[in-house]
Amino acid sequence: MSKHSQNTVISKNATVIVLMLILIIIGIISGVAYSRYVSKHKGNVTAEIAKIICLMDVKSSSEDNSGNVITPADKTVINPYCIVTVKNYNGDISNPTEVTQTDISYTITVKPKEENDVPTFTMPQYNWYEISSPSATSGTKVATSPSELTGKLTHNSAQNKYYKIVFLNSGEQDITRYVDFEIKAVQDNAQ
Repeated sequence: MSKHSQNTVISKNATVIVLMLILIIIGIISGVAYSRYVSKHKGNVTAEIAKIICLMDVKSSSEDNSGNVITPADKTVINPYCIVTVKNYNGDISNPTEVTQTDISYTITVKPKEENDVPTFTMPQYNWYEISSPSATSGTKVATSPSELTGKLTHNSAQNKYYKIVFLNSGEQDITRYVDFEIKAVQDNAQ
């Protein structure tokens, strides 16, 4: 082998090694650049989760303060009612243990109880009234059957909302034995 062909082989080998080093360096640089791009565009996500507290209590007009059923002397009730309390806290209103962390929109629906997916009761007509306290005798009509009741609570402090639902001409003393109340609460977007 001549000196010129030996130099050519060494030169080709050196060129191949230099090209391989350049490709490795380009691969490393592009890998680092891509990983920084991914971490900057996909890795910096911030999420804030707020705990929602929205509780409902239903008390029938046929219950005393202890929850015992009161039987009227003539056993006839024309328009039974329930007092529905919606609150945004746990514990007692004078000393809440926890208040919701976000404003709430809620919906209350009333439907007959079912047995094997068949209603056990024909729903009478009813009216919803917003009242100032559970003992209030009058209020503002806010919905009628078969509509749902909607409302809002804020997260600033512990709150109660009181409603009276009056079932018209049902003749049932303890209406809560025949109907279910369901509340659905979601974060209110108007904050």
